[in-house]
Amino acid sequence: MRQINQFYFVARFDVDSYYQSMRHNVMLELLRQLGTDLSLQSIVRQYLEVPDINHSGIGMVAGGSLSPLLGALYLLPLDRVIAAYRRG
Repeated sequence: MRQINQFYFVARFDVDSYYQSMRHNVMLELLRQLGTDLSLQSIVRQYLEVPDINHSGIGMVAGGSLSPLLGALYLLPLDRVIAAYRRG
């Protein structure tokens, strides 16, 4: 808290809830927008479907090998908004 004045933005996340709330369609659309190969999109789709036994289209394994990368990708729209705001 003593350092908070040094930053433009501060965010606090509940990592477990973060991964549980990820929407598959949003993740796959981000990959599509970035121009990723269809085979990579298929791998990610399969990765997202593994824990989704109810076929809700929401949630992802928090401890998987792709989770940190996909978690960062999911924040890309927020990163872009913050960057635009800072340039503002």
